[in-house]
Amino acid sequence: MPVNKPRKTSRCPITPEAPFYRNVKALINDLDGQEAIYIPVESHPTAKVSECFWNVDKLVKDHGGTPVYGWCIWDWPGYYARAEHHCIWRMPDGRLVDPTPKEEGDQRILFVPDEKATPEVEGQRVRVSVWRAEPHSADANHLVEISKEFELVRYMYHRTDDSSEKASLMNRYRRLDAEIDRTIDKMTTL
Repeated sequence: MPVNKPRKTSRCPITPEAPFYRNVKALINDLDGQEAIYIPVESHPTAKVSECFWNVDKLVKDHGGTPVYGWCIWDWPGYYARAEHHCIWRMPDGRLVDPTPKEEGDQRILFVPDEKATPEVEGQRVRVSVWRAEPHSADANHLVEISKEFELVRYMYHRTDDSSEKASLMNRYRRLDAEIDRTIDKMTTL
């Protein structure tokens, strides 16, 4: 299953640039973490897209250093801001890097460290994203609502071993995926 919906080429969230739009500022304020900082993406050869917790765990075991938990901030100006549960690597020399490759080739991320944002439990390594829709956009609010449901369905899919439940969740996932695409198409062709 793809991990980062919604993300459609040039019609996708980006790493926010300072000064931040109001949704990004509000989202960062909603988080209980520290100040937002830019972290370079230095993809490790063994790292996999969307597997930040496992990537960092392996690097810590193989090379030392420590994991740093928190939130990666994404922005789609005029539509929404999103805080995605994320993990970066504090290398043995103290430098902070994001070893996880990005689907869109981002060279840096905006990261809010949050020591309370540790992986919740074994088997579910991530927390759900925190979203901020543009308040005056019904389409953006709809997109955020279906994206939240999409994310929950994806997590439930990976947590069950029941094949009939997996099939039901996959059907729901596909319907939500198509609805997200239709909503993005509508928003970007107005």
